[in-house]
Amino acid sequence: MPKFDKIRHNRARALIHNERDALLREHDRRMLDPENFEFSKAAKNRARAILISILLALGAMIPFAIVMVVWFADMHDSADAIIATIVLLLIAACLIQALSLERVTGKDRLWLNWLGRLCMLTIVVAAVSGWLMYFQHLVYYWKLQDMRVYTDVAASQSSAAFGDGSLFLWSDDTRLDSLRSVGFKSRFSGNTYCVAPVVDSTSSATGAINFYAVGENCCSPRASFRCDDARDVTARSGVAVLTPEDVSGSLVNWILRGPVTSQYTPAIKLQAATFNNQVAPEPKLVRWVKDPLAAKDKYWNDSVQFAIVSGAVTFAILLVVGFFAGWQMVTKKAPYISTLMIDQ
Repeated sequence: MPKFDKIRHNRARALIHNERDALLREHDRRMLDPENFEFSKAAKNRARAILISILLALGAMIPFAIVMVVWFADMHDSADAIIATIVLLLIAACLIQALSLERVTGKDRLWLNWLGRLCMLTIVVAAVSGWLMYFQHLVYYWKLQDMRVYTDVAASQSSAAFGDGSLFLWSDDTRLDSLRSVGFKSRFSGNTYCVAPVVDSTSSATGAINFYAVGENCCSPRASFRCDDARDVTARSGVAVLTPEDVSGSLVNWILRGPVTSQYTPAIKLQAATFNNQVAPEPKLVRWVKDPLAAKDKYWNDSVQFAIVSGAVTFAILLVVGFFAGWQMVTKKAPYISTLMIDQ
């Protein structure tokens, strides 16, 4: 290497070394400064608390997921499965808390104590959320699944023969008579209850109506029925309207979201009086749809959506609570630099 290049190389090395030393000195000065040290310590504690909150939230969501899966898989067959699952998970959460105590294991584990508390919280939330989800959505899916499917049903056939029917595929000459539809507005709820006769080629103007297509807030007072797929000329199917009494006992009727048959009774009476036709002793109420399977599956999809939303809200709450728990843990164990070191 030429002498001139070697001199330049040595000067560059010395310059880099001096700059590095200056940076290290500035770093040491800032780290030993009490204010900067406190800021750095707080930032690290926040990061640790966030990490702990994520881990606690993920761990506590495990029992939530287990309970929700049991609501979907086993509640239809027996309520014993969901009760047993909730009890066993609560016992497991209590054991987790017991293992966090110093007098049990010889060491105080604060993170286990918080995990047990959060698991108890999610178990209770999953029990309540699953109960609401099941009786507002999923119970209707399972009921329709258990009932029979009838094909080539004529509107003039007696509705009493189809009491166990869930899905109906109408005969070619069966249609929806929207011109004889009515809407009855309740002064109590403010909703408009809509009914339209289902007729076929043998139905007379004054004959008994065995099937009614129904809906809420989707019609005009007279001769305009827009509920579900009523305006689709290719629609030839119906889904039975299930009342709370059809799917469960009276103890939980208040939570069920399904329509009450008595809500449509005034509308049916008004329709019969307006157009001077008769009504079958027990008319079958249906929703007029193009795809009855999709209408049935909507109850399942609504249940899944309910579970996802409730799970997301629960996870967000766990993150907030877990952050405070994590902050308590990291501040309790955070190392401190002595005053003497700071002074130096």
